[in-house]
Amino acid sequence: GSQVSWNYFARISSVDTSRLKPCSATAMSDDAAMRRHARITGDTDGVVVTGDIYSGRCDDGFWWTAPSCRANTSQCVAYITAGSGWGAEEMMQKYTIWNMPGAVAVAASGGEYT
Repeated sequence: GSQVSWNYFARISSVDTSRLKPCSATAMSDDAAMRRHARITGDTDGVVVTGDIYSGRCDDGFWWTAPSCRANTSQCVAYITAGSGWGAEEMMQKYTIWNMPGAVAVAASGGEYT
């Protein structure tokens, strides 16, 4: 029906990725944080393990998507944060545990965030 969150927000694909940091330059590339995400949430599909290093799974290089919308990112609601990814790990856990259709990205600069 019409009472679904993604009907009220712009698609993540509408965000110009030149205004975002690549996941590899954010907290989503923090091994300890991504290990915690996989361990706490059980979302092993939300991380990529290269060798023995964990990073967030960002299929397009910029957005980490929650399990509930990973297969159809047009249903993800954007969460854009600043710095190196302030609050990203927390939001990833919330989106996963509470089955919320969210996507996490980091603004390229403070100016892009504000």
